[in-house]
Amino acid sequence: MDKKLGSTLLFFALFLFLIVQIPLVKEIRLRSKVQSLFSSNQSKEDSTLELLSLENLLLKDEIDAVRNQLNYEQKEWDAIQAKVIFRENISFGSFIWVDRGDSDNKRLGVTVIAKKSPVVLGKGVVGVVEEVLEKKSLVRLITDPKLQVAVRVDRGKKGIYLEERLVELSSLLVKEETIFKNQEHKELTLDWIRVLLEKVRPLKGALLAKGVIQGVANPGWRVTYDTLSGYGFNYDFADSEGGPFDLRTEHLIQVGDLLITTGLDGVFPKGLHVGVVTKIDPLKEGGYAYGLNASPAVHELQYLDHVQILPPQLG
Repeated sequence: MDKKLGSTLLFFALFLFLIVQIPLVKEIRLRSKVQSLFSSNQSKEDSTLELLSLENLLLKDEIDAVRNQLNYEQKEWDAIQAKVIFRENISFGSFIWVDRGDSDNKRLGVTVIAKKSPVVLGKGVVGVVEEVLEKKSLVRLITDPKLQVAVRVDRGKKGIYLEERLVELSSLLVKEETIFKNQEHKELTLDWIRVLLEKVRPLKGALLAKGVIQGVANPGWRVTYDTLSGYGFNYDFADSEGGPFDLRTEHLIQVGDLLITTGLDGVFPKGLHVGVVTKIDPLKEGGYAYGLNASPAVHELQYLDHVQILPPQLG
């Protein structure tokens, strides 16, 4: 009798652990499933297998939810939500550890987490998986100098990107009370943001200069979270977007331009947000490409707590 009670309590504890990870609609569906499991005459081994299959179902549901959040133009990408669990001081700005590993691939039956799997937050690039262990993975951040990403200027999405940031800022300020002098001050600030939104929405543009972006190393073997370095930015060869263009006569890069992935590095899918141009180096005499600085599209990388992992690119 005690053994039966102990087994029932164990299964019930596992059930509670699983049930808190899913939306309410899924919860209702799974409650009836688990309830029938407990009321049946199944053996302990069969019941355990049933619970493991439920855990696998939850992981697939999670992938569907993250896929809906990402919303890429080219295609929908399967993705797994991961939690940041550790940062090493010695690799400040270069690496983070997340709580997903090869055991998640085994439960899914497909390989999502592998070396060179892109790591993102929404549409913004965070980094790439460097090493996969059983229950955790090491992620190399985009701010690490050894991670190079092929990008190009997307002035057409500049307005969209600014609009997203302004909407994000507005939603934060609506809930904020301590930084404003009074309610009138708050309303004036929100009105100013609304004016800016009207200005950025009509921004149009094109896909322009292409180059490579990477992190910046500082003295003392540290890297920075807030600066990316770009090199080789030109438009020497025509492509489906136009060109070629003369660097000295065309405005192929401007401060504030959005940099997106091209997919040419074989690691990141096309169209992800990488950074925003903050500085453009003067073109040297006889030079054929620009250098630049940019800020990462994903702000405050040092404070990340959750990311999404995309499957590795094929070919």
